[in-house]
Amino acid sequence: MVITKLFGGLGNQMFQYACGRALSLKNKSELKLDLSFFENQSFREYGLHHFPVVENIAGAREIDRLRKRHNAKLNKLKRRLFNAKPYFVHEKDLESNPNYLKTQHDVYIDGYWQSEKYFTDFSAQIKKDFRVKTPPSSENKNMLAVIESCRAISLHIRRGDIAIKGPLNEIHGTCSMDYYQKAADLIASETSNPVFFIFSDDILWARQHLNLNHSTRFVGINDGHSAFEDLRLMYHCDHHIIANSTFSWWGAWLNDKSGKITVAPEVWFADTELNRQSASIIPSNWIRI
Repeated sequence: MVITKLFGGLGNQMFQYACGRALSLKNKSELKLDLSFFENQSFREYGLHHFPVVENIAGAREIDRLRKRHNAKLNKLKRRLFNAKPYFVHEKDLESNPNYLKTQHDVYIDGYWQSEKYFTDFSAQIKKDFRVKTPPSSENKNMLAVIESCRAISLHIRRGDIAIKGPLNEIHGTCSMDYYQKAADLIASETSNPVFFIFSDDILWARQHLNLNHSTRFVGINDGHSAFEDLRLMYHCDHHIIANSTFSWWGAWLNDKSGKITVAPEVWFADTELNRQSASIIPSNWIRI
């Protein structure tokens, strides 16, 4: 089996699931999800139950049994002498590395896995797994109809805890208004009558600070508990301007429309080393500004 540890927000959970799902399909093995992170967590909640994912939950005994196999003296010796693959794989940094996932026996994977390189061979299945199955609320159903009636561009502004001056802001940083204006102008030059749908975890701040020279609609009908609703609205748009956010990354990646334009920030992390490590998070056919 493949057990993948899920943690963090919805975008992170989707990367962790996608990596585990691809490895289980490659190895023709069972996929299980470790949800223990959410047991004593009030800030984040498990969110994949809104999707038709493989939802087998790993038990503590299964994980402990795998850990004991990993730590067994014989298996430690095999790894040291013969480079045998481990039963527990911990991502060392954010740089994509195919060697992490070459194991063909039972394995527990723990990491962010923020690159489509980990699951690109199974992208069609991953996209099926991430089509939201929970019916939209009446407000979201109406908004979806508006999006489908025009040339819609999703634009995501990430704020929250990373916008507050301190360690998280120094690591992540936020996208400038100049970035959003340049991205909007670029897409407007390539499409007629675009309407920009603005998504944000701080929609009031976005209303006060974003002044595009184009038609805009601010989508403020959802919150953290209904993030899947925003994701569905995003992937029904025609084009995308994402933040340095795994959430809007998925909103763009799940859009299968031909001729899709996706603009992403050149700087994904304010931290120089993390930004270098995360170079492969942006697909090669997306535009970076």
